[in-house]
Amino acid sequence: MVDSANKELNSITNIIPVATVDKLFHIIYANAAFYQLMGESYFHSVYSILDDESLVRLQDVAGKLKPGESAELLVHIKVLDVKAFISLLLKDNDEFEIKLCPARQMIQMLE
Repeated sequence: MVDSANKELNSITNIIPVATVDKLFHIIYANAAFYQLMGESYFHSVYSILDDESLVRLQDVAGKLKPGESAELLVHIKVLDVKAFISLLLKDNDEFEIKLCPARQMIQMLE
């Protein structure tokens, strides 16, 4: 029973793209779903997958956070041409934890 619960949890956590990034949004750690989203850009900054407007808004929000604070915003992921919600948490070590959820997927979950 515990093994099946662990397998289910692992599969769920790999559905939601999650990463830990530095102040310049270079990936320190990411799960498989996040690397899949990044595609060939995974050695670069998360900024490389966003359109210019989203990049500016993300930088603005990130610059205002204090350790322990979080924010959510809607961004455009240009590599997939989709809107996504990004959850951003500034950790005590000046790294960010980010989670991405495509807007369409979020709307379906809420419905």
